[in-house]
Amino acid sequence: MNVPTLRFPEFKGVWERKKVGELCDFIVPGRNKPTDFNGEIPWITTPDIEHNGIIVLSKKGLNISKEQAKKIGSKIVPKNSIIISCVGDLGLSAIAGKEIVINQQLHAFLPKEKIEYRFLLYQLNLQKKYMDMVATKTAVPYMNKDNCNSIPITFPTLPEQSRIANFLTAVDEKIQALKKKKGLLEAYKKGVMQRLFLSELGCEGLEDDRIMDSNDDEKNPRILKPKKSKFRQLRFKDENGKAFADWEVKKLGEICEIVGGGTPETNIKEYWQGDIQWFTPTEIKSYFVSKSSRTITHLGLRKSSAKLLPKGTILLTTRATIGEASIALEECTTNQGFQSLIVRENVHNIFVFNWIKENKYELTKRANGSTFPEISKSEIEQIAISIPSLSEQTRIANFLSSIDEKIKHNDVQIEKMGVWKKGLLQKMFV
Repeated sequence: MNVPTLRFPEFKGVWERKKVGELCDFIVPGRNKPTDFNGEIPWITTPDIEHNGIIVLSKKGLNISKEQAKKIGSKIVPKNSIIISCVGDLGLSAIAGKEIVINQQLHAFLPKEKIEYRFLLYQLNLQKKYMDMVATKTAVPYMNKDNCNSIPITFPTLPEQSRIANFLTAVDEKIQALKKKKGLLEAYKKGVMQRLFLSELGCEGLEDDRIMDSNDDEKNPRILKPKKSKFRQLRFKDENGKAFADWEVKKLGEICEIVGGGTPETNIKEYWQGDIQWFTPTEIKSYFVSKSSRTITHLGLRKSSAKLLPKGTILLTTRATIGEASIALEECTTNQGFQSLIVRENVHNIFVFNWIKENKYELTKRANGSTFPEISKSEIEQIAISIPSLSEQTRIANFLSSIDEKIKHNDVQIEKMGVWKKGLLQKMFV
């Protein structure tokens, strides 16, 4: 029966089922691409669509006039139409927040009186399997006008549609607010790192001299507020409110032991599926790593150039993909695509890790190789780093880690909200 599992109690009755072409006017794009982008109407392409978003502009700033739209055979897509991708990434959809013109990879639905536009957007999100089924299978799948118009839509009365749409819109707004908060935290950390590690290069253009709002600054109350100076470095004070000693310039080889990796013979099974983690560069995607896709045995370790690295080692990719880094949360090994950094006494690994993340260019500019770029151990050892006392390193590391924790917590909230919304969509729609 066409009745959802989860429903607002004031609504009863069976939902109707029709094709989207019966509920909407369908707007196809013109066959030609504009030649004149001097206008006021956004020219929208697939990269402009943020799923479930509202389109109000072209990300590339492409706008055309009504005359140009008429010349290429494109109709103006009215506000509150639903834009859908019909080539490649099928079903990617959003709402037109103003009048727009779409390119040849997009189609538009203009809802009639029986369907609420936001409700239609959420319904289309549930029809991805149908779209994949009816699409023409070529190198790049696509849906023609008839395919698009045939998409089945099940719907209740308009008041119930509006109630559902209002509720899910509020959920989406919460998710967007969390994503915005994450973006602000990431931008804030980037600005702080510029002031910490690029005191002579990267401070120009920062808009805000505040370090943190007072509520966020309780655990780090002694940060020196930088003056409005293009080259002012961010510094911390000690527990007594006194300035730490000046930073020293050293080479990475002086503060770290740099260790390469290796790969046991892949055709000898006794070398593999042991209890020693063995990382490859493709696995370096987060700040911390603990478990690798493949493991090696102690025999494999002895019979190869791989080295056992202690917990806290900075795993640094140095071949093909250069400058990606993670901190090992347990003993591990790597393949030969790494030169890993084991920090010496009086050096904080998180300080060095963040310095590397901010100064990746110091690695890439020294890379060479005809087949693929690579940076050698000897080159890494010669890279200069400005480093403070261990006490100030620790303050810096703790401060940056506290921002990372906020970002991580925000990511968890976004993921939970996404899972919750997915469950709602499955239960609130037929």
